[in-house]
Amino acid sequence: LDTVRENKKGAKISSYEKRHPAHTQDIANVLLDMSNQLADLPGGIYQWSGEEKVSKWDIVQLISQQLNLPINHLEEVAGPAAGGGVPRPRDVEMDRSKLTERGIRHHTDFKTGFMKSLKPFL
Repeated sequence: LDTVRENKKGAKISSYEKRHPAHTQDIANVLLDMSNQLADLPGGIYQWSGEEKVSKWDIVQLISQQLNLPINHLEEVAGPAAGGGVPRPRDVEMDRSKLTERGIRHHTDFKTGFMKSLKPFL
C-alpha cells in the first residue's frame, strides 16, 4: 500500500513470481473441517493455498484500480530478479488435493478478501 501511495519514490515490482494467497478465514475453516474429521483423517502432511495465482504486480494494480491511485512511478519486472540475491521460486502453489478429496475446500476470492483486509489501513 505504501509503495503505491508514495508516488514520488519509484520501485521495481515483480510480475514473475506467483503467489497463491489464502484468506485467514478460509484457513480457519479448513482447520475446523479437519478437526471435525480428525477421527477419520489419515496421518501425514496436509497443505493449503489459495486458488488464485497473483503476483506482487497484480496486487499493485488492484490497489491502484480500487483506490484510484497512479502507479506510473512503479516499474514492472517480468523476469527473475537480477543480481546476486537469493533466487525465489516462480510459483509456490501447494497441493490441496488431500483436503479437497475429503470435501474440505474454502475460498474467498482474492480481490474481496484483500480489499476487506486492507480496509483498516485506509
